[in-house]
Amino acid sequence: NDAILCTATESCMYGNLRAESIVCSGYNSCQNARLEGDKVKVYGMNSASHANIYASQVIGYGYYSLQFAEIDTLTVAELDVSFFGHNTGYGAVVICRSGTSCKLKCKSSGCFGTTFMCITGSGCMVSPQECRPNDMTTSRIGDTDCPVWKTALSHKEVMEMRNMNVHNDLDLEFVAMETEVI
Repeated sequence: NDAILCTATESCMYGNLRAESIVCSGYNSCQNARLEGDKVKVYGMNSASHANIYASQVIGYGYYSLQFAEIDTLTVAELDVSFFGHNTGYGAVVICRSGTSCKLKCKSSGCFGTTFMCITGSGCMVSPQECRPNDMTTSRIGDTDCPVWKTALSHKEVMEMRNMNVHNDLDLEFVAMETEVI
């Protein structure tokens, strides 16, 4: 069984990890790391924040565990992503390249602030099904936040959108929400 377990605080931070299965469960355990494998499971707080992830399956349960991460289909034909923890995918970008099939499953606030980029020629699906592509607003279906789901003509266009700092409006909204709660 080819597996890497990053269970301690900052244990695999900045690492270049490649395995069939990667588990990041410690606080900041895989932060700023490059993770490549079949399955990546992220449980710890901030455990894979700012990481670059290339895997067929990515499951996030931890509090802000995949914030500002980039999940890309560069090395896979199919991608299944689940954001189930509180603000798991805040600021994260999921890139579905042409010729690939991608599913993004959202529960509660898991996809709040997530951008789902689907390049022309890819097949993209979001759960809940009521989430819609090219809706630039932060929408909510019942008690579940939808990602900002965008379509692009090429990977170059994806990078141009990223360089335009697509998360500015989300950062302001997040600050406003925090202010209201206090």
